[in-house]
Amino acid sequence: PCSASTPKSWAQFSHDNISGAEQEKLASVQLRSLINSIIHDASEDLRLQRAAVNEAFDAHCRQLAEAKGRLEQHLRQILKDIGEEEANIVKLKKAIRDKEAYLKVAQTRL
Repeated sequence: PCSASTPKSWAQFSHDNISGAEQEKLASVQLRSLINSIIHDASEDLRLQRAAVNEAFDAHCRQLAEAKGRLEQHLRQILKDIGEEEANIVKLKKAIRDKEAYLKVAQTRL
């Protein structure tokens, strides 16, 4: 008799099951909505971070290009200075050779 099912107990049991299932379904929908919101927020954060990284990378590339231009200009100036110094060395060596004859005459006379 305790475990016997009556139409009233069966209806209550069915109602409780349906009610519990609806609550679980509602909780599942809410959880899915929360998950979608979290995924959307994370996706938006990643997009913003990607944009910030791309902007920083582009700025760094521009800085490197500017630095490269300055270094190339500096290198051209150094190479020009080296060329001028080499020309000076050649002129000095020629001047020394030109003076050697006079030096030899002076040493001979001494």
